[in-house]
Amino acid sequence: MKCYLLDQMQEQTEIDKAGEYVILSDKQNWIRDGEKLGIYADVDTINMNGHFSKVETQSDYLFGQVSVPRVLDLFGARHEIFFFVNERGIIFADENDYVQRILEKIRTKKDTQAFTKEQFLYNFISQILKNDIQILDDYEVKIIKMEERITDDKMQDFHKKMMPIRRELLVMKSYYEQISEMGKELEENEDGIFANKRLKLFRFITDKADRLERKCGQLLDYSQQLRDVYQSQVDAKQNKTIELLTVISSVFFPLTLLTSWYGMNFKNMPELENGYPVVVVAAIFIVVGTVWLFKRKKIL
Repeated sequence: MKCYLLDQMQEQTEIDKAGEYVILSDKQNWIRDGEKLGIYADVDTINMNGHFSKVETQSDYLFGQVSVPRVLDLFGARHEIFFFVNERGIIFADENDYVQRILEKIRTKKDTQAFTKEQFLYNFISQILKNDIQILDDYEVKIIKMEERITDDKMQDFHKKMMPIRRELLVMKSYYEQISEMGKELEENEDGIFANKRLKLFRFITDKADRLERKCGQLLDYSQQLRDVYQSQVDAKQNKTIELLTVISSVFFPLTLLTSWYGMNFKNMPELENGYPVVVVAAIFIVVGTVWLFKRKKIL
């Protein structure tokens, strides 16, 4: 367990009755450590499983969970953060030092003077979302490059490359929706744990998450438009191929009829003895005439 005096984020060895604290614990010891802040949690009413970010109001404390996707593996294990808040402070249950790294970043910032619970939670969640706009910008660059390759007719395996991007954007969009709902729940302040004059900080969290969610929505729309463009390009190529086959069939159909007619070899057909030159000329005339007609109709 690590303990910090909230207002200055100075590490402490003991918890006094006065003052507000931030405690860093783990899932095995958080109940015992939480009692030092007067948080007596009922484990039967708390769900600490699942990839979901939420805030729940209990009788005399607030329970929160933040499920942060890993950038390199959005469909794999997440950073699961659990926290409990009451009037005495905040306790975190951390399993992989992710919270510890965020706390160190917060402590090294210059604006850590006179922290309150509201300011700390705002800074904590903001630190989690800090690089997300750059992540979404990277997705946008990927989609733009794909668009350029489609325009240059150099795109290979489009659907195989686009589908993972869309799936990852859907995961991120759902994540930001949950963070936005968390901000709204914190701002409601049902138990009066937070000071009303600082509730606007939670609105800033909601606004930031909403902007990221809209960005995801825009990228999903962009990717869908790109899919439509690519499909139109594929359809145009197929139409050209079908058109070419139609022209070839139109050229050879009269020739097939001609050869079929003179392939009957009836005894009284006058052209059988000296008709070969006539058939050759007729075939050439049919081919030239058909090609000329297609050129005039701008089919070729």
